[in-house]
Amino acid sequence: MLLDGLTIVISPLIALMKDQVQGLVANGIPAAFINSSLSGNEQSNIEWKAKLGELKLLYISPEKLLSGNYLNFIKSLN
Repeated sequence: MLLDGLTIVISPLIALMKDQVQGLVANGIPAAFINSSLSGNEQSNIEWKAKLGELKLLYISPEKLLSGNYLNFIKSLN
């Protein structure tokens, strides 16, 4: 939290991601998750927030991380 940039957390557990992000947001920490439970539009909105530097923590499922060119997207973030 003290350093600049985004921290990526890779987690295979959707329920845990939701709980963690809910707790972080409740404590004023800008966090989000991307996994198969989200629509394409929801994922795009979160990706845009990450690009703008509006998130400190982003939880991503392993399958999403390894899909398509998602690693290139991650590399483009601070």
